[in-house]
Amino acid sequence: MGVLPTVLEESSKVAGQSLIGKKVRVGVIGVGMIGELHARIFATSPYSELIVVCDADRERGGNVADRLGVPHVCDVEQVFDFPVEAISICLPENLHLEPALKAIDQNKHILIEKPLTSNLAEGKLLVERAVEKPQLKIMVGHILRFDPRYAILKQAVQSGELGPLSHFYARRNNRIVDAQRIAPRASSLLYLGVHDLDLMLWFAGEKVKSVFSMAKWGIMASCEVPDTILGLLRFESGVLGMIELCWILPSHYPSAIDAIFEVVGEKGIGEVRVLDQGLCMITQTSHYRYPDTLHWPEIQGNVEGDLRREIETFLRCILEDREVPVPPSEAFEAVKVALALEKSYLEGREVELSELDELGLSPK
Repeated sequence: MGVLPTVLEESSKVAGQSLIGKKVRVGVIGVGMIGELHARIFATSPYSELIVVCDADRERGGNVADRLGVPHVCDVEQVFDFPVEAISICLPENLHLEPALKAIDQNKHILIEKPLTSNLAEGKLLVERAVEKPQLKIMVGHILRFDPRYAILKQAVQSGELGPLSHFYARRNNRIVDAQRIAPRASSLLYLGVHDLDLMLWFAGEKVKSVFSMAKWGIMASCEVPDTILGLLRFESGVLGMIELCWILPSHYPSAIDAIFEVVGEKGIGEVRVLDQGLCMITQTSHYRYPDTLHWPEIQGNVEGDLRREIETFLRCILEDREVPVPPSEAFEAVKVALALEKSYLEGREVELSELDELGLSPK
């Protein structure tokens, strides 16, 4: 995996270049929580024009469409009846394949919410189809790559400031209300862990060779997923990684996410902590609460932060014909590592990533 420019470097490339009047016509497929945020950003960005939103839930989709002043359709096929140049796929990960393939066939640019997919065969197919259409900008929305904290830490690694890498440590713990919503379709590795796995791959600039994990089953066992997963990774060069995932924190936990990402090198250490983001609220109805100030805060009625940077980077890649910073091939590696970790705790053994390449990969 090659070294990519950070989002801060990407942003600097547009300095002095006028994009006034240039807009990409966009359709958003799936307007749940994250999809509605996408739609709001596309509707207000100077680089795009929101043309249509699609959601199978007629009431939800209609409400979003009415607020943003665009048409709503229930069928993905209908999106392509509109003059869209790009689509944003914000459906659950197990539903990404069909609209993505349709968009590729229709020569549309694509932004796909992470993870790329939850299925090896589907992920491999999407990577192959993306390679066949190099003129299309197909990007996966790994939002943490657009967070200044991680971007600055990546620059420190890339410059050699921390020296040769020794190991990574990542923790990403979540409230049980989110587990109850997500667990019927995915484990915490694909919902939470894929963020940090992508970061490790991005920082290391190489692939993972093998993994080992253990899981604790309990509250979420009825959904056939563990409460807690602890995993170890060995990269091709010998760099190590460790990941801790838990999604049974109390519903009243003061933040949706409690996360740490740590990079240890031979000359230094860098760390991102995500809990207190600089704002603490205490009210008569709650104890400490740490609102999001970075990913998608609302400021003066607009959705800002990392998500806007992600989306507007995608749009600028289209307008300026630049390579996207998170191609499907890289996003697929994070999915492979997540699924290898799942295979490890289920089978109770170390798993070589090459084993996944040897599995039957024909889409079901």
